[in-house]
Amino acid sequence: HLSHIFAYYAVHGMASQSLGLLHQMINSDGLQPTWPICVDVAKAIARDDSMSLDDGNSDSNGDGSGTSEDTMLSILVKSGMAGRVSQMLDTFHALRKQAPGSIMPFVAVLLRAHEIVRREAADPASHRYRWTENLNHEEKEIGASSSMDHDEFVRQMQTVRDGIIGAFGAIKFPRNLYNMAISIFAMLRDHDSVNLLYTHMTETEGMEPNTRTFNVLLQAFARGHDLDTAKNLLLEIKYNKVHLNVASGLALIYASFAAKNSQSAIDVYAYLVGRPLPLVDHVGFKDFAPNRPVDVYIVALLIKGLVQDGLLKEAVIVFDDAFGLLPHVPRQLLETLVGALEESSYFDFAHLCLKRYARR
Repeated sequence: HLSHIFAYYAVHGMASQSLGLLHQMINSDGLQPTWPICVDVAKAIARDDSMSLDDGNSDSNGDGSGTSEDTMLSILVKSGMAGRVSQMLDTFHALRKQAPGSIMPFVAVLLRAHEIVRREAADPASHRYRWTENLNHEEKEIGASSSMDHDEFVRQMQTVRDGIIGAFGAIKFPRNLYNMAISIFAMLRDHDSVNLLYTHMTETEGMEPNTRTFNVLLQAFARGHDLDTAKNLLLEIKYNKVHLNVASGLALIYASFAAKNSQSAIDVYAYLVGRPLPLVDHVGFKDFAPNRPVDVYIVALLIKGLVQDGLLKEAVIVFDDAFGLLPHVPRQLLETLVGALEESSYFDFAHLCLKRYARR
């Protein structure tokens, strides 16, 4: 019942009501908010136009001591939305001092940081955590966006990481919070922080990782070309029969080829589609696993990588599998196969493939 109320407040941007109900839950009823409720509170603040960054201007000390907890939480969320990264993180630390037992500062800063990092990942050429499109002319003139370079942002986020680990015993963090924190540091390529958070979650907190945790970890290690760790993790995933997503499969296969390990790429592919190995001994296999997380990009990456490594039979088998794996096989996929063969000077083989599959 409470979850539905918080969800309603989030949709309609009713921050005051959401925060009031949250305080009643914790202080009067002795209940601990779930992760979805915490997220909905942060969403309600983000969508409430009546709460703005100007609400914190009355703080004469600059450390949050003259500002209420709810107002500071609003400033944290709104500054993150505006791209004022320094202000967001400064407010987080001030709010932590004022409300050391609250989970909301961590939820709010991780939600905003995840969005910031996701934007930066979509435009990696900038390498600056700064967006001024939401600022007015006067704010742009005074540099209100508080731009921050990548390394400094990572260092600042590591203080948030230390806060999560240091709060052990005082705050009970849900697994979803750890997953989000791990995801952020994975996108930041900070693998030490990924390891620290995962170890703390599983060993200190005693939490079992779920499918989301495994997928985030695999992407982190694969993108960092830490293939040995990724392969060990994949063994654990196979043992626990965890479902991988497309992004994890793509990252692992790419990392395998980057490490000159074609067999590892084939192993990942076989697990994704439920295919027996070796491929050449099961050419006619069509009994693929249901809901397999494979798209045309994974198939194209495999074909190109296998051809470049001289595994022509395996590349053709993967291409042939596409007719049973994908709802539609675009002609561009055949062009990828033929083009890769021609680039590697397998002209006769390329001609045979073109002749065999052109009309299919």
